[in-house]
Amino acid sequence: MPATPHRRRAGNPLLQAIGLPRRPPVRTRPPVHTQPPGRSQPLVHTQPLVRTQPLVRAAARLRRRGGSLGMAALLLAVLTGCTGLDQASAAGIADEALVSEAADRVAAADGLTWTTTYRLAGGATARVVRSQTPSRVAYAWPSGSLISTPDAVTRCAGDGDGAVCTATSPGGDDTIPSSTGLITPAAILDMLEIAAVDPGIEVVPRETTIAGRYASCLKFGGGTGFEVCVTVEGTVAAFTGTVDGAPVEMLLTDYRTGADEADFTAPPEARLDDRRPN
Repeated sequence: MPATPHRRRAGNPLLQAIGLPRRPPVRTRPPVHTQPPGRSQPLVHTQPLVRTQPLVRAAARLRRRGGSLGMAALLLAVLTGCTGLDQASAAGIADEALVSEAADRVAAADGLTWTTTYRLAGGATARVVRSQTPSRVAYAWPSGSLISTPDAVTRCAGDGDGAVCTATSPGGDDTIPSSTGLITPAAILDMLEIAAVDPGIEVVPRETTIAGRYASCLKFGGGTGFEVCVTVEGTVAAFTGTVDGAPVEMLLTDYRTGADEADFTAPPEARLDDRRPN
């Protein structure tokens, strides 16, 4: 009699929907048990060995396909509940996924062209402009500006005829002092990376709308707590926290695609101090 063909069991449709590969059979440790005389069944078994990293990647894929941070956290809660993880471990995995996804969004925005306007603490206004081909970025705040292009890093202080701009070699220091009330996406990325590997930091997610754009926010507890909100495009929509000992508070008030060439040139009335080598 011919052997009956083995029918392959279909994978979990929820995991297939989010792109998580079919998981191989779970390996378990040999059962550990104690049994009194006359009993043939073990009383105590160890938990299966589980792998949690694919769950984190699945949640990240869900986010990249348009899901919210809350949905990613819900997915992790459901899946980890099936694996036998305790609540503390599941929460840690969810937090890592949320932070990693926020960082991925912010990093991806570096490859886009956009112009943003922010309201700073006290009501002042600041602008951040990013452009491609070539890759350039410009920051402007009430007391000055910084322009980073393939030709130079130019810092300007003052305004009008009293403004002075100093040009240095490209690729040099392009950080912004926290006293400006503005924080760069690169600095926020550094803070997110530190928070992602600190298991003692509590992360509270929320969803909101800022300047008419949907944004996902993460609030970090602890002594260096801060909150950052990121739009679907990866633009920083809001930030509240302490940077280098100075309080920073910024809120997105306008976002548009595209950039103006004038944002990447020093003011024509400013005095230029060119310190680039000849």
